[in-house]
Amino acid sequence: MSLEFIAALIVANIGGAIAAWVALNSRVSANEQLTDTIRSKIEKHDHAIYGNGRKGLNERVTVLESTSQRKTNA
Repeated sequence: MSLEFIAALIVANIGGAIAAWVALNSRVSANEQLTDTIRSKIEKHDHAIYGNGRKGLNERVTVLESTSQRKTNA
């Protein structure tokens, strides 16, 4: 194998690794944004019902985050 061919393989592998890393970080960021959006909606809903916006929120968010984590790991 020529040196140029080996160099091209190395560059292609590094490029693929960078692309995979960017895609993974984008997916994690999207999941975090979704979690924040749902957390906000739960808080508004609870505030409308209970008046303080906090009752039950922590338990719901914990379930939401664990579900999101399972999907991210899949």
